[in-house]
Amino acid sequence: MNFSLKGIPKAELHVHLEGFIGPRFLYGLIKKHKIISQVNSLADARRLYDYPGFDGFLKAFTFAVDCMRSPEDYKTLAEYAVTSLIKQNVEYAELIFSPCIPVLRQKLDYFKALDAVLEGCETGGRQKTGDRKQGVEINIIIDLVRNIGPDLAMKMLDLAIKSKNRRVVAITIGGDERRFPARLFVKHFRKAGDAGLKLTAHAGEDAGPQSIWDALLKLKVDRIGHGIAAVKDRRLMEYLRDKRIPLEVCPTSNIRTGLVKTVEKHPVRRLFDAGLTVTVNSDDPEFFRTNINKEYRLLAENLDFTGPELRRIAENAVKAAFSPKKLLKK
Repeated sequence: MNFSLKGIPKAELHVHLEGFIGPRFLYGLIKKHKIISQVNSLADARRLYDYPGFDGFLKAFTFAVDCMRSPEDYKTLAEYAVTSLIKQNVEYAELIFSPCIPVLRQKLDYFKALDAVLEGCETGGRQKTGDRKQGVEINIIIDLVRNIGPDLAMKMLDLAIKSKNRRVVAITIGGDERRFPARLFVKHFRKAGDAGLKLTAHAGEDAGPQSIWDALLKLKVDRIGHGIAAVKDRRLMEYLRDKRIPLEVCPTSNIRTGLVKTVEKHPVRRLFDAGLTVTVNSDDPEFFRTNINKEYRLLAENLDFTGPELRRIAENAVKAAFSPKKLLKK
């Protein structure tokens, strides 16, 4: 690839904090907390990351999140996440934080966990740069998680609203679009918007174009997470283009979960060529064995994206970010 992203500000808008839980970290959690499970060795932990399809990924991800039992776990994970992002020359990131299982099932204190995440972001940045004023700027998106249902999601939303002064800038909903459609969360998104939070939603990832329409028209989102099903609906493509709704596209994620069969068949090129506001993201780096630089390299080497096109995608991410104070000054 005859193009370097080092010369331009780079933002990542769709990356899950818990997506940085790798096999070794996971096995460490299991030993630390004496968790009884099917994972009894590092080899078992590694096998968990060879999941069958999208549903298998969701189960593996949920299991990993369930093993996060203390604020210290989140601090350590955040340190690792920020260090990794800095290595990729990311200057701004919106970490998607999905604490619902530890908070609701394990009774972990949400605010202590969030403060631990923020502390980890600070210390991780200082360890890598030696200066807290340098490194990556971090904001937080709270994932309400479709699969916990609307009642528990409302409890998570109330916590998110109360933590607006702790770098929480937005909400999203990830998980199973088919079993837990957007219509179940209309009140949540209205309440979040009224509270001043930005809105995004995973849509058109494992479900069809209607899921994206519902996120746009019922949830009134500012951005769409994934959105690859838009290529199946010409009118939707035109709407997304004309309204300049940013898409948080995650190519390797879609391939590793089996939603797209091959790199060459990934619709990111069609979305981009149609004039949509495409951004590229890593989603869950450890689960998909990727990072933001690998995503850009994939576009260049497999889908013939040129240097200027990659630069435009990087600029799209900066413009679509919910609170990029650092980047907008450049």
